[in-house]
Amino acid sequence: RRPPPSLVCPGEGETHGESPSSCSLRETRRESKRTNARRVWAGRKETMHYLLLFLLVSQVPPSLGFYLPGVAPKAFHDGQSVQLKVQTLVSPETPLQFDYYSLPFCRPAQVQDLHENLGEALAGDKAHTSPYLAKMKEDMYCQTVCRKLYTGQQMQEFSDFTELQYRANMRLDSLPLSELVSYEKEEGSGEAEETYSLGFSIGVKVP
Repeated sequence: RRPPPSLVCPGEGETHGESPSSCSLRETRRESKRTNARRVWAGRKETMHYLLLFLLVSQVPPSLGFYLPGVAPKAFHDGQSVQLKVQTLVSPETPLQFDYYSLPFCRPAQVQDLHENLGEALAGDKAHTSPYLAKMKEDMYCQTVCRKLYTGQQMQEFSDFTELQYRANMRLDSLPLSELVSYEKEEGSGEAEETYSLGFSIGVKVP
């Protein structure tokens, strides 16, 4: 009797008594092991990447907030002086703006230009020092800033700005100052409504 023919499975030497299906099954198992090994290695590599990222992030110093130029919070103590600065003269009747000291207002001994924050610079606002005094949590009424005698020409300038409803903008530290305005909702209704207008009026027209 002749011996059974030799059968060679892929990746192995000569074997006897093996059927082709046995070789296929063995190769399938071998391929499955290789696939599992590759998955395990890929999972370990991903874990190492996350661990490395965690180590890098843990070396970054913690941050407690953010800062933008001109908007950093500032704390004041009771009675501490708060800077009150003057800005531009604006009108709802015309787009023309004027510097605060273009009118003969009271001035400090030396007018200084103040550094503007980003928003003020984009808006084109100019800020200057003023002779006005303000202190944290202290009410002050009817304080005399200066005494001046105006010429007829200066009074005419005030009148012209009043005619166009110009208002003077001021800021307390970085907060805009506003004026409380009360007006009647409907004529004869007796109901008043209050609103705030930025700055203060240069003057009031008397009918």
